[in-house]
Amino acid sequence: MQGTAGLDPAAIGLLDRLYRDAGACLIVLPNRSLYPRAAFFDTPYHLQEPMQRAHSRLLAPRLAQVMRHGCPAPPAARAKLPL
Repeated sequence: MQGTAGLDPAAIGLLDRLYRDAGACLIVLPNRSLYPRAAFFDTPYHLQEPMQRAHSRLLAPRLAQVMRHGCPAPPAARAKLPL
């Protein structure tokens, strides 16, 4: 999707650490929850229904995993896991 290349991976790492330090976890979707402006209908906060459904389909299984197993490994640790 447009715009995802501009998000610095170091920023994601920082956010992940901040969430973990607060006892929570950061869920990073493949598109990093970034959508083109055309995906929004009235503000930068309200996705059009088809895009909201697609976002929910990406998010729901990750939320279910967190509820069952807790937070996933930090991004750096995940990169070292065998496939």
